[in-house]
Amino acid sequence: YYFYRHHADGYVFLSREQHNEHILEFFWIDSVRTDVVNHNEEWQQKIQQLSDVVINEFHMRDIANIEHPCAFDTLEEYDLLIFRKL
Repeated sequence: YYFYRHHADGYVFLSREQHNEHILEFFWIDSVRTDVVNHNEEWQQKIQQLSDVVINEFHMRDIANIEHPCAFDTLEEYDLLIFRKL
């Protein structure tokens, strides 16, 4: 999901498709852990294809680690928030 700020009116809206005419605030990736662990390379390629973001290898380890607590981490390139359950 993509969260955009409307360029004229300033409100934030959600979309399943990319909109180049609005400002991207952030995007939400909803994945099942088994997809990440069992199909790691394919999952990373899909994320890069959809978002133009390459996930840092340390974040990939955190995502795959079942013992890793819910956490927020930031790098210069992007931010990552891990939820284990909602």
